[in-house]
Amino acid sequence: MNSLTINHLVMVGIPVLFYFCGGLGKIITRPGSHFWDRKDWYLASDASLANVAGGLLFIGELVIEGSKSNYPPQVMAKALPGVLFVAASLLLYILILALHQKIEHDPAKGTAQLTVLVGGCNVIAIGAMCSFIAFVKGI
Repeated sequence: MNSLTINHLVMVGIPVLFYFCGGLGKIITRPGSHFWDRKDWYLASDASLANVAGGLLFIGELVIEGSKSNYPPQVMAKALPGVLFVAASLLLYILILALHQKIEHDPAKGTAQLTVLVGGCNVIAIGAMCSFIAFVKGI
């Protein structure tokens, strides 16, 4: 495997692995005898907040690194993508919450719950994680 393929595997594989762990954790801890409940896979809002936290930690690391060498421009220039990522993640978080508010509690919208909340929202959150790894952290 060349390094480009390994980097892409890490970039996509780690967020997806944690998503599966989160869903399986909810399945294991939920009382009841049935295995599948779509609400176990409503993970995007939590993941969006984790994206915000990751972006803020990245910015904090840059500030600490910059303070050691009188804030050189090349270090602080790396902060702009992190700030933009945090802002975008907060907007995505609000979007995901709005979708949940509109769709989650309506029993007549079972298909929309599956496609939008389980499918679409999780793809948005995983995509944001992958973009952070690829473009902000820079693999």
